Amino acid sequence: MPDPPNHLLAIVKRQHDMQTNQYANEMEQLKQQKQMEFHFIQQWVHQMKTPVSVMHLTIQKEKYNLPEDFHHSMQEELERLQQGLDLALYQSRLQKFDRDFHVQRVFLKETVKDVIKDFKSSFIRNQVFPVLNIDESIKITTDKKWFRFVISQILSNAIKYSKEESDKIHFTSDTTFGKITLKVSDTGRGIPSQDLSRVFDPFFTGLNGRNHRESTGMGLYLSKEICDALDHDLSVTSEIDQGTTVVITFRQ
Repeated sequence: MPDPPNHLLAIVKRQHDMQTNQYANEMEQLKQQKQMEFHFIQQWVHQMKTPVSVMHLTIQKEKYNLPEDFHHSMQEELERLQQGLDLALYQSRLQKFDRDFHVQRVFLKETVKDVIKDFKSSFIRNQVFPVLNIDESIKITTDKKWFRFVISQILSNAIKYSKEESDKIHFTSDTTFGKITLKVSDTGRGIPSQDLSRVFDPFFTGLNGRNHRESTGMGLYLSKEICDALDHDLSVTSEIDQGTTVVITFRQ
């Protein structure tokens, strides 16, 4: 602001400068606090991953010395813990997405198969199995690490909300109209129509989520945020007791 021509404007200018400096100081403090929180979460998650890995290896080593029900129960809880840690880690990293992504051309089918391998135990335990109908030659432009996380969240939900008579989760690709799409379809419980428009809202669990204690309401929210950042379209359609289809469209 220019130098004030009189005493009254000098007071106004002094008050304005004080408020501006106070605002700048508060912004700097908040920035430092946010940075500390970011580093704490990153460090904490990585520290927790080590004991989880050790417990997993111990359970595998003692597999034949433990009751089968106990072994399956412990393995399931460890998987939930691992998924929760991954959720916290990626939510934290999303704040600095522009510094933590690497776009490259990857084979779609190969990437999906890698994620499916991580859920091998969950598939067997829930008696649900993947069916891949993806052209091996299809390549997409994405960040492999972030894209794997999105597929993991979609697959986790498909398994979690499967029904006893559900037995397959279908992965199909399409290249019509000059676009590449990946569809993940299940025949599980489905999403109530009143909840469908809010599945991408943070912390929204809906009717299904209230019946599952491990639901956080953050998986699809983060998946949508990641897809938007990667310039992928993410959409969900569903019918009660018929199943859910998640579609990812890649811009080439």
